[in-house]
Amino acid sequence: MKGYQYQLHSAQPPLYIIRKVERKSPQDVIPLSYYYILHGVVYQAPDFMSVLSSRLEMTSHYLQECLDTSFGFYKFNPSKGYHWEFNQNEENKNKDAIQQQKWTLFQLSKTQPLIEEFIKKIMPLKPNEENVENMDQDNGANQQDSGGIKTEQTSENNTEQPAEKKLKLISR
Repeated sequence: MKGYQYQLHSAQPPLYIIRKVERKSPQDVIPLSYYYILHGVVYQAPDFMSVLSSRLEMTSHYLQECLDTSFGFYKFNPSKGYHWEFNQNEENKNKDAIQQQKWTLFQLSKTQPLIEEFIKKIMPLKPNEENVENMDQDNGANQQDSGGIKTEQTSENNTEQPAEKKLKLISR
């Protein structure tokens, strides 16, 4: 038999490899190309030369990119000669700028009122003396309603302590 033939080279479901060969005689076979079938879809496998050239092209591209970047960092000084200057501040500024670009105007405009409201609830402004008395009255009611958590007002230096330290949560 002479001519072109397709042979099943490997069968490991769901992957099948088929080989296209040219048969010159019963013993003389020249492989021409390979195909693989994966989940019922037939693909032609690339030949060795195209895979090698693709990998070499990708490698040369990344090497060229690396060299272009590194040539921007060397400096020449008559007393020192050639030397490298890597400025870390520029890299940090670039990272910060990229991080700031991630927030859109829409996101900022919608979240800003929510954040301000949350801050007002969590960290109130310095309470007046009247507010402290109201808080003392509220504390008595809260101690009965809270079921295991009671709040106490610290009386020492109310004006000097920050608002978040004025109330302590004490669990029984």
